[in-house]
Amino acid sequence: VMADPSKRERAAQLGTLGIGGAVALAPLVLAVLADYVGIRWAYLVVPVLLGVLLVKNLRPGRGDLGYSRS
Repeated sequence: VMADPSKRERAAQLGTLGIGGAVALAPLVLAVLADYVGIRWAYLVVPVLLGVLLVKNLRPGRGDLGYSRS
């Protein structure tokens, strides 16, 4: 969106599609993983992934693209 502000609608559409796809596919992926490794190990993936995302997004400089609303 910051690269081309005229395409905000397209960015919103792709964001919505991505979120919807993730919500639809996450339970299926977790079920397939549980079939292979067992339900306990499959459910352990969720907090591990959340921790990875938290650490990744807490790094200094993340999310700051130098854009200011003047």
